[in-house]
Amino acid sequence: MLSTGYSYPNFCLMSSRHLGMIKKYLKDFYPYSDFNPVSILCWDYSHQASFSVLDGNLVIALKNYLKDSVAFSFLGTKNVHNSVTVLLRDKKELRFVPKEVCKILENYPLQYNIHSDRDSFDYVLDIPLHKNLSGNKFKSLRRQVVGFKKAYPDSVLRLLDLKKRKEKKQALQLRKKWCLAKGFNRLEAQNDIYSINKFFEIERSIDSLNFGLFIKDKLIAFTLNEKLENGWCMGHFGCSDADFDGASYHLEYEELGWLEKNGCRYLNMQQDTGISGLREYKNTFRPDFFLEKFTVSRKSL
Repeated sequence: MLSTGYSYPNFCLMSSRHLGMIKKYLKDFYPYSDFNPVSILCWDYSHQASFSVLDGNLVIALKNYLKDSVAFSFLGTKNVHNSVTVLLRDKKELRFVPKEVCKILENYPLQYNIHSDRDSFDYVLDIPLHKNLSGNKFKSLRRQVVGFKKAYPDSVLRLLDLKKRKEKKQALQLRKKWCLAKGFNRLEAQNDIYSINKFFEIERSIDSLNFGLFIKDKLIAFTLNEKLENGWCMGHFGCSDADFDGASYHLEYEELGWLEKNGCRYLNMQQDTGISGLREYKNTFRPDFFLEKFTVSRKSL
């Protein structure tokens, strides 16, 4: 476990050398995206992400999504009431708190406000249930996938080899084009490209499964994923060329077969952060369940 130098209230800035250390605290829980160290580091373009240990539980400080502030969260089952009480003496609230933790806090109804945070729910696909896209449930997704296949029968899905300079360059160029299409300003685009480059850096030290959709030699869509333990996969990044309608749906559907062959049962597509277009896109895949998270604060006496 972590050394006493990281004991609360002391925090340590997170870096890639802490990946294995932090994962020890995650092994008994569902793979919530907010506690995934790769995800945290990739989006830490303000270099504020840090961690601490309190009563044998993990405390993290990470960038508040879509806001210019820091959020604090907590994961663990040891002396939870005591730990959260200590944290809420110093912090106004705890964000992205997993359901398992809140189940324990519900035993103290007079002390905590616990509010569901729908914008932070992780979308999870049970991969075998999505293989055939049969039934009315998948009507919208099926239309996108079939439509793309008809329009671009020569498209090819294959593993994206980020060790090849050409493929990495293509991925970066596509991401920049994607940022432009999304209307990102200069700083937003700069931060997004930082995040992609950070994944490229960390990718060498994780079990990654990255996919590219090509037409001839042109990369038109890609996803960057991390294979986790117990049959889970974390989807970190994905984008497509808007000139090829349906490419992202086709890629994300077709990659499920590859993931299953590589021992993955569940794909965590992460949260939508309350962005309506992203929520609509992820709901099209008809997630099988969510990893629910909550905001916790003290009740006024």
